[in-house]
Amino acid sequence: MFRIKICGVTQVNDAMDAVNAGADALGLNFYKQSSRFIDTSTARSIAQAVRQASAVKLVGVFVNATDDYIAELVRECELDAVQLHGDESDSFAWQVADRTGVPIIRAFALQKVGAESVVEFCSLPEAKKRLAGVLIDSALPGQFGGTGVTADWGRVADLIKQLESSEIPVILAGGLNPENVGVAIKTTGAAGVDVASGVESAPGVKLTDAIVRFVSTARDHLPIDGSDSF
Repeated sequence: MFRIKICGVTQVNDAMDAVNAGADALGLNFYKQSSRFIDTSTARSIAQAVRQASAVKLVGVFVNATDDYIAELVRECELDAVQLHGDESDSFAWQVADRTGVPIIRAFALQKVGAESVVEFCSLPEAKKRLAGVLIDSALPGQFGGTGVTADWGRVADLIKQLESSEIPVILAGGLNPENVGVAIKTTGAAGVDVASGVESAPGVKLTDAIVRFVSTARDHLPIDGSDSF
C-alpha cells in the first residue's frame, strides 16, 4: 500500500514534481466525466517518465467502468493497482483483481454507505488476498470524489479502530491540503493519505510548492513503519 498519493495527475511535469517531492504513488484518473481525466496516450507518457526516475506506484482511478476497459488500461499503462471509486459491486472488485493481476483499492464515502458496509467488505475472505487498502473520501451528490470537501475525521477514526483486526490499511482522502494533512493524520490514525484538489491551482493543474509541503508534512506524521509497496 502507498503512504502518500498525489491523485488526478494530468501532466508529466506535475508527475515528476510529485516523485521528486517524495510521493510514493500517483493517481491517474480514467473517469471520462472527471475534470482530471487523461487519455491513454497521456497516461503512457506519465508512466514512462516516472518509471525511468523512480519506483513510484501508478494507481488507475476508475468509476463504474467495464472490466474490459480497466484491463486494457492496466496493460497499456502498466498500472500497479486499480482504484474503484464508483458504485462497483464486491464481486466486480474481485473480478477485476483476478483479471488484471493487480490489487484493488476500494473507495468509500461514509456518508453514502456507512461504516458497517466498509467493515463488512473488509471482512470478506477475498479482501485479504486482493485488497491493497480502502480509501475513505468525501462526496457530493452526483460526484465521485475530487470535490475538495473534507471527510468526517471523527467517523474515519472510529472506522479505523473497527478495522484494526483486519490489518487492511485505510487511506484518507477528501479535502486534504498542506495545512491540514498533519492534523488529519493525527486525528484519524490513517495509514496513508491521498490528495488532488488540495495541491492544485485548477483541476488537474498541480502546484509544485503545495505538493512539496503536503508530502513533507504527511511524511512527518505518518507511521514510520508504514509500507510503501502493494
